[in-house]
Amino acid sequence: MAAEEDDSFRILVATDNHLGYAEKHPERGNDSFQSFEEVLELAVEHNVDFILLGGDLFHENKPSRHCQVRCMDLLRKYTFGDRPVHFNILSDPAVNFPHTKQVNFLDPNLNVAIPVFSIHGNHDDPAGLGLLCALEMLSSAGLINYFGRVSDLNEVKISPILMEKGTTKLALYGLSSVKDERLHRLFVENKVKMLRPKESLTEWFNLMTVHQNHAKRGPSNYLPESFLDPFLDLIIWGHEHDCIKEPWHSHQNFHILQPGSSVATSLTPGEAIEKCAFLLQVNSRHQFKIDPLPLKTVRPFLFEEVVLSEYNIEEEVHRIKRKMEPTKEESAWDLMMKARGIGGTKGRGRGRGGKDGDATSQAQNKDNPVEVFIEHRVKELLKGAKKLLTGHPRQPILPLVRVRVYYSNEAEIFSVSRFGFKFENLVANTEDLVSFVREKTVKDTDGGRPSSPGLRENLISVDDVDSTVEGLVEEIFRTNALPGCEMRLLTERGMSAAVSAYVQKEDKHAVSTMIDYQVQRMQEYLLSLDKDYDDPKELEADILAFRAERIAATNFQREEDEILEALQLSSQAENGSTADQDSDSDIETIDDDSDKDFSSSSRGRGARGRGSRGSRGGSRGTTSQASRARGSRGRARKCLV
Repeated sequence: MAAEEDDSFRILVATDNHLGYAEKHPERGNDSFQSFEEVLELAVEHNVDFILLGGDLFHENKPSRHCQVRCMDLLRKYTFGDRPVHFNILSDPAVNFPHTKQVNFLDPNLNVAIPVFSIHGNHDDPAGLGLLCALEMLSSAGLINYFGRVSDLNEVKISPILMEKGTTKLALYGLSSVKDERLHRLFVENKVKMLRPKESLTEWFNLMTVHQNHAKRGPSNYLPESFLDPFLDLIIWGHEHDCIKEPWHSHQNFHILQPGSSVATSLTPGEAIEKCAFLLQVNSRHQFKIDPLPLKTVRPFLFEEVVLSEYNIEEEVHRIKRKMEPTKEESAWDLMMKARGIGGTKGRGRGRGGKDGDATSQAQNKDNPVEVFIEHRVKELLKGAKKLLTGHPRQPILPLVRVRVYYSNEAEIFSVSRFGFKFENLVANTEDLVSFVREKTVKDTDGGRPSSPGLRENLISVDDVDSTVEGLVEEIFRTNALPGCEMRLLTERGMSAAVSAYVQKEDKHAVSTMIDYQVQRMQEYLLSLDKDYDDPKELEADILAFRAERIAATNFQREEDEILEALQLSSQAENGSTADQDSDSDIETIDDDSDKDFSSSSRGRGARGRGSRGSRGGSRGTTSQASRARGSRGRARKCLV
């Protein structure tokens, strides 16, 4: 039994760490790093064989230097050391890790104690010159083992990392983030192949990690479970941020674990669920055990929905004002605030929380009873914040709070920013504490009158609409064009991809390059027809015909390839522009340094002589040869000093 336990793989699983999220926020800037450090600490504490990350290690496609350095420091601190690695890699590292051609713990120049294996997500996917991502930088530094990248988008072959620990065999498959629509089409066309070991098929525990939409967000904007091979045993599903502690059994006969994110990046109900890392144990008999490890450094998050139509606001406000006198309930509120080191309402004198502050607040809220009501709900909600404190010394104290308010009348809306100031030093997100969402009303089929707007099923929330930039832009181009302004030459799919690259990857040349590319393709097509266009209508007809052919469903693959080619050209232009700027910056820096050297040396007597006067004379417009000569001699003397 002891030998079997020694042969079992112990794996620390986490996804969606989003390092660098809100890193410039004065209160929340450290949250993502705190929780990621705890994940690494748990790996050390539980003596795991390796760490498996399911994508979106970084929040930005181009993480800041501050973010990259902090990530590298944490990885070096917790994953390097003298502890031996107790498993072997049996597959070809050159196939599994095409960038480095080897696994980091076998590098003789490194001392890796806990290997980290990671795929990329949709936030830190490859971009720019060479189509590299931030994970490849970490991989080159020997800090992680980056795998699962799809290099051929015409035919995907997923080759597993074959690991062996004693008698336990583990096949680790990775599928890094691919645009959902493209991946869906590849599966439909049977162009995704999962390779398996040639020998001892039944002896391998098949573990896979993916980073795609799990929930259906459109006809093809997700990865159906039915697309994945049933020989798999367990799938680690990244990208979805709500943590589901218990794995569930799919109809495909494999289990699915959704770890969720380690930091809240959106103030939605799914992010308010307790966040965890997971300890996965796999033995030689194809049995696995998953233990959730709650993260204790995560900032508390309180979420509530308020449907105004379900309340009589006037009565609620009247009841609140009757309770303004000190009560046991308010005393508990004060004690909680003091316990959190913030101070109670009675101890703040004439500030926002003191009596004068309350009077001012009441005066401001006098014209809008909804604001009084929501303020009371926030205070009631904050009373539960203490229950979310774990006692960990690094856990932030100020909670995140989001009250989603469903309204039906514009008069019910108040200033969110001004409202947030009332809770300064009480919540971490004063700028977006409240979110207003208009209630959705449906017409009664009998009388044509709106039905009761208070029903939950008739509500729509903008926070729950998870649409990609590409989808939104494509929809706008296709359906919202003004009459006479429809797309006639450019394609919606190409422009949406360009706008997405501009927004998400900061590719400043994406839109202009896409326009130039598509115009050039159109010109080449028209020239190939070898026509003399005397009639403008004939020219327009050929343009529309070529455009229709390009966007036809049968030519989807060709257009996708053209979009990729155009974006690669844009990336090259972006990097060329950056290189020019860097070169110019270097030249300017040299000049500045030279001037500083000259200035410092000008403190000598010789340097303060004729050269300085000559220079000043030149600046006043003196053009005589004598003054120029004196200036030159002075400059030369400064160089020699």
